[in-house]
Amino acid sequence: ICKEWSKENFPNPIKDTEMCGRRGVSSWICDPDEVLSYADANTLEEMLRNIEQKTTSGCEHSRKPGYQIAVALMKKIKHHYGISGEELARDFAVHLHDSWGVGHRGCGDGAVFLLSVTDRTMYISTGRVAKEVLTSDQIGIIFDEMKPFLRSEKYGRAV
Repeated sequence: ICKEWSKENFPNPIKDTEMCGRRGVSSWICDPDEVLSYADANTLEEMLRNIEQKTTSGCEHSRKPGYQIAVALMKKIKHHYGISGEELARDFAVHLHDSWGVGHRGCGDGAVFLLSVTDRTMYISTGRVAKEVLTSDQIGIIFDEMKPFLRSEKYGRAV
């Protein structure tokens, strides 16, 4: 039986580390359905950390903040009558972006990638500054590059 997630009951990777599959370590990855192997999640975690440490968003509020990216992976989003899967994914990702506090305060340099495997739905929520780098065209290219891996269920490679 596949659990359906709503934006209200999806765990927070900073607070709910066990539920997010990160074995007690605070993270920007939440994968309660174990879409990724633990090793793939660790590789992704390292990539996210490198992005934050080796980029500069230009925000003046911090010393050298890089872009923060969080990843929410699940098998299925709980559907609501009359709302498309794409709208649900957008609403879900934006909610997580705000509730998790992705990005440095006042900077708009965060992004949240959401993937719902069974629904075949992806969305990237971007902050104001992150949107300048991660444009809708760039997101389209990223998604196009991911699709072959998703079709063959190679989720670690896709993400």
